[in-house]
Amino acid sequence: MNPWLYVCLILGIFLIEIALSFLLNTTSIAILCRKTGLTLRVSLISGILYWFRLYLVIRLSEWDFFLMGASVLGDTLGDILVSRRKPKKKKVSRKKSPFTNA
Repeated sequence: MNPWLYVCLILGIFLIEIALSFLLNTTSIAILCRKTGLTLRVSLISGILYWFRLYLVIRLSEWDFFLMGASVLGDTLGDILVSRRKPKKKKVSRKKSPFTNA
Protein backbone atom coordinates (compact mmCIF):
# COMPACT_ATOMS: atom_id res chain seq x y z
CA MET A 1 0.00 0.00 0.00
CA ASN A 2 1.19 3.48 -0.83
CA PRO A 3 2.58 5.20 2.33
CA TRP A 4 0.57 8.39 1.72
CA LEU A 5 -2.60 6.41 1.27
CA TYR A 6 -1.87 4.54 4.50
CA VAL A 7 -1.34 7.80 6.45
CA CYS A 8 -4.55 9.22 4.95
CA LEU A 9 -6.38 6.04 5.95
CA ILE A 10 -5.14 6.29 9.55
CA LEU A 11 -6.04 9.99 9.72
CA GLY A 12 -9.44 9.31 8.13
CA ILE A 13 -10.25 6.54 10.62
CA PHE A 14 -9.18 8.83 13.48
CA LEU A 15 -11.41 11.69 12.29
CA ILE A 16 -14.36 9.38 11.58
CA GLU A 17 -14.08 7.93 15.09
CA ILE A 18 -14.08 11.41 16.64
CA ALA A 19 -17.19 12.36 14.67
CA LEU A 20 -18.90 9.04 15.34
CA SER A 21 -18.26 9.19 19.08
CA PHE A 22 -19.45 12.79 19.23
CA LEU A 23 -22.62 11.96 17.31
CA LEU A 24 -23.43 8.88 19.37
CA ASN A 25 -23.03 10.78 22.62
CA THR A 26 -25.10 13.65 21.22
CA THR A 27 -27.77 11.10 20.32
CA SER A 28 -27.81 9.86 23.90
CA ILE A 29 -28.17 13.40 25.21
CA ALA A 30 -30.94 14.15 22.70
CA ILE A 31 -32.81 11.00 23.75
CA LEU A 32 -32.61 11.99 27.40
CA CYS A 33 -33.83 15.50 26.55
CA ARG A 34 -36.62 14.01 24.39
CA LYS A 35 -35.66 15.87 21.24
CA THR A 36 -37.06 13.56 18.56
CA GLY A 37 -35.98 15.50 15.47
CA LEU A 38 -32.39 15.91 16.64
CA THR A 39 -32.24 12.26 17.68
CA LEU A 40 -33.39 11.12 14.24
CA ARG A 41 -30.92 13.28 12.30
CA VAL A 42 -27.92 12.49 14.46
CA SER A 43 -28.73 8.79 14.56
CA LEU A 44 -28.93 8.59 10.76
CA ILE A 45 -25.63 10.40 10.31
CA SER A 46 -23.88 8.23 12.91
CA GLY A 47 -25.23 5.05 11.27
CA ILE A 48 -23.85 6.12 7.90
CA LEU A 49 -20.47 6.98 9.43
CA TYR A 50 -20.39 3.67 11.28
CA TRP A 51 -20.86 1.60 8.13
CA PHE A 52 -18.44 3.78 6.14
CA ARG A 53 -15.77 3.26 8.80
CA LEU A 54 -16.48 -0.46 8.87
CA TYR A 55 -16.14 -0.61 5.08
CA LEU A 56 -12.80 1.21 5.22
CA VAL A 57 -11.37 -1.04 7.88
CA ILE A 58 -12.52 -4.30 6.30
CA ARG A 59 -11.96 -3.43 2.66
CA LEU A 60 -8.72 -1.48 2.76
CA SER A 61 -6.83 -3.03 5.62
CA GLU A 62 -6.30 -6.13 7.61
CA TRP A 63 -5.75 -6.30 11.35
CA ASP A 64 -3.49 -3.29 11.68
CA PHE A 65 -2.47 -1.98 15.10
CA PHE A 66 -2.08 1.61 13.88
CA LEU A 67 -5.66 1.63 12.60
CA MET A 68 -6.88 0.12 15.85
CA GLY A 69 -4.96 2.75 17.82
CA ALA A 70 -6.34 5.56 15.66
CA SER A 71 -9.85 4.18 16.18
CA VAL A 72 -9.50 3.99 19.97
CA LEU A 73 -7.87 7.42 20.25
CA GLY A 74 -10.52 9.00 18.03
CA ASP A 75 -13.32 7.44 20.05
CA THR A 76 -11.78 8.64 23.31
CA LEU A 77 -11.26 12.16 21.99
CA GLY A 78 -14.87 12.30 20.79
CA ASP A 79 -16.07 11.30 24.27
CA ILE A 80 -13.89 13.99 25.84
CA LEU A 81 -15.25 16.63 23.45
CA VAL A 82 -18.84 15.80 24.42
CA SER A 83 -18.09 15.72 28.14
CA ARG A 84 -16.39 19.15 27.99
CA ARG A 85 -19.35 20.86 26.35
CA LYS A 86 -20.78 23.67 28.38
CA PRO A 87 -24.45 23.24 29.26
CA LYS A 88 -26.80 25.67 27.64
CA LYS A 89 -28.14 28.27 30.02
CA LYS A 90 -31.89 28.50 30.17
CA LYS A 91 -33.44 31.93 30.02
CA VAL A 92 -35.18 32.87 33.21
CA SER A 93 -38.35 34.76 32.49
CA ARG A 94 -39.72 36.95 35.20
CA LYS A 95 -43.43 37.31 35.16
CA LYS A 96 -44.76 40.73 36.03
CA SER A 97 -47.16 40.83 38.89
CA PRO A 98 -50.64 42.11 38.00
CA PHE A 99 -50.61 44.09 41.24
CA THR A 100 -48.56 47.22 41.74
CA ASN A 101 -47.48 49.09 44.82
CA ALA A 102 -48.88 52.38 43.56
